[in-house]
Amino acid sequence: MIHILAIALGGAIGAVSRHSIAMISTQKWPNAVIPYGTLIANALGSFLIGIIAAWALKTPLNPALKLFLITGFLGALTTFSAYSLDTFALLQTGKITAALTNILLNNALSITAAAIGYWVLR
Repeated sequence: MIHILAIALGGAIGAVSRHSIAMISTQKWPNAVIPYGTLIANALGSFLIGIIAAWALKTPLNPALKLFLITGFLGALTTFSAYSLDTFALLQTGKITAALTNILLNNALSITAAAIGYWVLR
């Protein structure tokens, strides 16, 4: 039961964090061609999972903490479904270049951020 609660609590915090990032980025860049909120959430979450992965190599994590951080918090913070829908919406409205830019940036930044996060603690 503690594992389910850890995931639920982490998920709630991650979802609210993602929503906050989306709202702040929309206010900061109201006319952005690509959805920066999703991009920021995915890159940040990838950076954090890199840090957590490196941390877990040095210090075994409590299973409930690992579920809270990775499955709950980061699972809700990062969002492949929003990224997919954002990209589809760009394609549907004929913004091919913006859609391709969104694909490239989300993938490149997220993978790079995970590597940097991992490297920071290694």
